[in-house]
Amino acid sequence: MKNMLIIIIILTSVFLILCPIYALEMKPLALVNADEFISNIQVSAPCDDDHFNIIWWIPFEYWQCLYENDDSTSIADKEMILNSFKPYSIIGVCQADVSVFGAFNFYEIDEVGEMLEVIYKAESGIRYRIRLAKDIDPNVNMLLDIFTPIFRAAMGNMGENFHFFVLTDYDSKDTRMINPYYYGTLYIHLGTRKSKLIEAQLALPVNALYVPRICPNGKEAHVTWKYCPWSGQRLPD
Repeated sequence: MKNMLIIIIILTSVFLILCPIYALEMKPLALVNADEFISNIQVSAPCDDDHFNIIWWIPFEYWQCLYENDDSTSIADKEMILNSFKPYSIIGVCQADVSVFGAFNFYEIDEVGEMLEVIYKAESGIRYRIRLAKDIDPNVNMLLDIFTPIFRAAMGNMGENFHFFVLTDYDSKDTRMINPYYYGTLYIHLGTRKSKLIEAQLALPVNALYVPRICPNGKEAHVTWKYCPWSGQRLPD
């Protein structure tokens, strides 16, 4: 019995040495860094030098994170805002053609919306077309109108030319289609004035929403990684 206990202790010690410190663990929203969250959900579609675009996918969790530590907004207002945004996610798009002198000719909302298409590929491989929401809660449009001047102040012309589209976040069976905590890929298709189609890809889950796993060399592993790129060791799920 004593020898068996020693063997168990040795095996447990070896297991702890070989395994990374952190498994995949959700981070409390109060601890999520809002700036990191934003950087994780913004992406650009590859294009030529004569075109510019930036895409911002805004899931419901972003609004939760935004108001989690906000003491300036009343509880009643927070509840109204979060309840309004809960059925939706938002796609913000800024597009422009760039002249040879570097001048930006921004796209209007109708130009962007005409070619905009959003596809979600789940981890299972099934693809879903995410449609623009109909009969949008009037509070959502009002709130987006409130946030627009903030974007303008922070981003100048780029913020002023960000156009927001409201997407339905649930299917007919009331199942959420794009969850930032789940593995999958979000594809955003845009078109240019030259009738060129471009595609942006956003890999999920969102890294900022998880406690970082640590590779053997002490560096943080991105949440979408299955293996540590430095050691080749499989990371815990």
